[in-house]
Amino acid sequence: MTTDKIIEKLQPGDILLVSNKWKSWRDLSCYAIRFGNFFKKGFKLRHWTHAAMYLGDKTVKEAFQSGITRNNIQSSYLERDDFKLKIVRLKNRTTEELKQAAYFCAKIEDGTPYDEKALIYFVLASMIPPAFSFILEDYISGDLLNATNSYFCSELVAQGFLNAKIYTFENEPYRIMPVDFDNDILFETIHEMEIRKPWRIAKAPDGIKRIGYFLVSIVWFLFLIFIPILIFLIFSWIKSHSKYRPVKQ
Repeated sequence: MTTDKIIEKLQPGDILLVSNKWKSWRDLSCYAIRFGNFFKKGFKLRHWTHAAMYLGDKTVKEAFQSGITRNNIQSSYLERDDFKLKIVRLKNRTTEELKQAAYFCAKIEDGTPYDEKALIYFVLASMIPPAFSFILEDYISGDLLNATNSYFCSELVAQGFLNAKIYTFENEPYRIMPVDFDNDILFETIHEMEIRKPWRIAKAPDGIKRIGYFLVSIVWFLFLIFIPILIFLIFSWIKSHSKYRPVKQ
């Protein structure tokens, strides 16, 4: 399908979900997000690392760490082949309602700061064991981990729907991650593009990749368990060797 045909199917308020390919160490955060997605949604939906709002006129509004910006959907996404792309639309909403969501994102000034605090929330939510997740649900934690007048990529999209009064999630926008929009009950798929030039790990059988993720998960949980013990042992050793010990006569 040509890019023009794809654009013909789109309307303001559609959401772009992107699975980035690691090109440099600066993209390591993408794999941290995937790791968190793995615990939140499972193996199949682990890969979404970015979300953007389609505004119409071949443009999207999106938040990067360099700031919020408006980009051309063709040059930024449809004409590239180094990631997976999925475009979804909120179900059972009128065109006008979806336009209102897109309008909110469109009127945000380019260069508006990225919400680093929301990214910290996502990392913590991925790291903290489920038994302690209540810590992040407290309103005090929300105040500490949510910066006003700045947006994380999926937070920007979610805020648009909240402003248009067609919000569908239970959690606040800053708690919404790109993977949350991959929901067949709430959203319909308008277009999906697979990576045309898969990298080596993508060619591995799903069984091998599942085993790899399982082993990484085990190592991660062991790390979470043993790091406090290691810190305690280090401090105990320092304390025991810093005491004054009189020489025996």
